[in-house]
Amino acid sequence: MRKKFLFILLGAAVSAVAMHHVNKSPLCPAIWYKPDTAMLNPYLSDSVSVPEAYTMMMVYHSLMPDSMLQLWSFTTDSDSCIISNRRQSSIPLIYTMYHTPPVDTTRTRSAHLHIGSEPDTVNRMLMYEAAYFPITLNRPQALMFQTYLALRHGITLSRSNYLSTQGTVIWDARSYRDFYHHIQGVGSDPFYHYYATQSVSLEESSLFIFSEDTLPSFSYALLGDDNAPLDWRPYDRNMAMLQRRWMLHPTGDVPTLFLSVSPNTFLDNVDTLLLAILTEEDELITVIPPGNMDSLVTYALPSVTTDIYFSFMSRFEHATPKRSHNPDHFSNGNTADSESEDRISLTPAITHGSFVLDMNLAFERTLVISIHDATGKLVQRHRIDATANCQFSGFINGQGSYVVTVSDDRNTVLFNQQIVVY
Repeated sequence: MRKKFLFILLGAAVSAVAMHHVNKSPLCPAIWYKPDTAMLNPYLSDSVSVPEAYTMMMVYHSLMPDSMLQLWSFTTDSDSCIISNRRQSSIPLIYTMYHTPPVDTTRTRSAHLHIGSEPDTVNRMLMYEAAYFPITLNRPQALMFQTYLALRHGITLSRSNYLSTQGTVIWDARSYRDFYHHIQGVGSDPFYHYYATQSVSLEESSLFIFSEDTLPSFSYALLGDDNAPLDWRPYDRNMAMLQRRWMLHPTGDVPTLFLSVSPNTFLDNVDTLLLAILTEEDELITVIPPGNMDSLVTYALPSVTTDIYFSFMSRFEHATPKRSHNPDHFSNGNTADSESEDRISLTPAITHGSFVLDMNLAFERTLVISIHDATGKLVQRHRIDATANCQFSGFINGQGSYVVTVSDDRNTVLFNQQIVVY
């Protein structure tokens, strides 16, 4: 019994030493595709030396969520491996795979890595980024690159720690599990040439944070929410508070940050929206009125040295009891108004740039047509005065994914749909 106990202790010690010597240095991909905008139906090819094993990471969005898509293939003279998506999803994903190619009996030293499908194949996929490492990344190395991808594209990781290339945990999955939703952030990482002064989100665009200055190296500010409904609840006297809460977590030396809320998100009139700074126990500390900066409704956040918890408040007459709909990057023609007599359609959803909006409304209104890119940036804005029935012909110059929104002069969203330009 004693020998068995000593053997167990020895095994535990060896495991601890092995864990201690895990290489925690970040690695750059050997092949790295970083298009300025998402590529529709990508086909990219590169020659690589045949590795014993490799790691592949890809950020993509399937436009055919019910179909299998070819993500990449690894081909030698004697064998070919085709990797397809296994998870059916209609939202953007960070896909990671550790792959060991079959032994090539012809001893070929080179292979071909094909990202996307064959040239003559229709592959309804948007590719945002792809990276090839000719080795199997260990857990810290993989998390470092996944953290970079998650922040650059605004995609929440799957209950994993966010890790900087210095090995610092910048978002703890267990400690901040209540706010592990729609994570976005700003930061500076010289190793991956990542310098973000404005957060982006491919999941939800109701708000974002930004800084007027570049953050110092290896400094970050990450934002997540508790995924509560975007509904209002009575708070005190004639005030109402939004049910959803957010937490901002800083790492390093973070400068003054600003928060901006997308129009039509919570209220018809954003100017009546107050930023409510809370304690961790949900007690109100202070309220911050909105300001304006370059036509944006913004809030200057308090000194970012510790975690900040916040929500939004408004006078109850401004906060409608019905659910406030949230303009989502990937909604599919959803209307944010209960008036079923309004009829708005957009065609085609996938285009070389041209599109047509047919609008038949229940009564005459002034309309605003807004077009945002995949990062939430406004790229076009058009105003149509006093109309009930009209047709708008538009053109988007530049490949990628966009969101077309139609709202009225009361800032009520009437229509919201994704359009893909290739």
